[in-house]
Amino acid sequence: MPLKNIHRSHIIQLAEFLGVPSEILHRSPNPDILPGVTDKYISYFELDYLKADLIIFGLQKGLNDYEIAHQIAIDVRIVNQVQEIILLSENTRNHALAPILKY
Repeated sequence: MPLKNIHRSHIIQLAEFLGVPSEILHRSPNPDILPGVTDKYISYFELDYLKADLIIFGLQKGLNDYEIAHQIAIDVRIVNQVQEIILLSENTRNHALAPILKY
């Protein structure tokens, strides 16, 4: 959780700077939860994590889907899909939205 708001590309850069071994640095970003999925970005969106980070960064900076797609030379539908996944998964990334359980 301490790294949850840091883009994967930034974590990779930091790890390279710190000398993290290559086999750790370049392993799949998927925790092997889904059989057959070795890289969640490629499997779901057909793009690498660097482009996924650029989409997320563009959305955070308030660019519209068409601007982002044009800037990184991808189909705007991919930007739409990433944005939809971000919206649908908000509850898993924001602990403030977790229900308060009373015992």
